[in-house]
Amino acid sequence: MKAERFIYFFTVSGFFIGLSFSVLNFRTAEDIFIYTLEITLFFYLFIHLILVYFVDSEGKIKRVFHKDYYEKNIDDYIHEIEERESKINSIIQDIETKNSNLKQEAGNS
Repeated sequence: MKAERFIYFFTVSGFFIGLSFSVLNFRTAEDIFIYTLEITLFFYLFIHLILVYFVDSEGKIKRVFHKDYYEKNIDDYIHEIEERESKINSIIQDIETKNSNLKQEAGNS
């Protein structure tokens, strides 16, 4: 859907919401007119902020998910983590061996 249609829809919605709110809460014509315009302006600006951040109105930014690239990176990370895990396990085994040797030497003394 085009961005202009979002703007039109939210502006008209803001007008009718503002009009109904103003008629229910205010009695003078000036107050109804002013608050209707303020609420309509709020909706108009709000939808512009939404469009700026979330909608690519010109279609220039097309994101393509490069599955092969990400799978290769993930495989590299997994391999790196497995290497680190094996190194840590060997260090833990060495520490346990040294601790058991120290306990045996302390028990023999």
